[in-house]
Amino acid sequence: MARQGRASGLAKPLEYTTVGRSGECVLASRSMSGWTLFFTALGLAMVLEGLPYLVSPTSVRRFTAFIEQARDSTLRAIGVLLMAGGLLVAYLATR
Repeated sequence: MARQGRASGLAKPLEYTTVGRSGECVLASRSMSGWTLFFTALGLAMVLEGLPYLVSPTSVRRFTAFIEQARDSTLRAIGVLLMAGGLLVAYLATR
């Protein structure tokens, strides 16, 4: 038997339905507004950017020294690879 309920999140609650005895949760399709999605992604990016400073400040200092000595072309290549990886992740997540 299916049960109906609501799961609360950061912005708007999502409706869900549990299916069968296994208790698996199936989310109903409800789109986020553009601003909600933007601020959710921004918040997640800030969390991920802050992790290295929390986990290993010494490594962050060493990486900063590397950045200062690296050539512009190396930094541009790293930037392009990171942007391409981010676009690939976003594409796969929305497929």
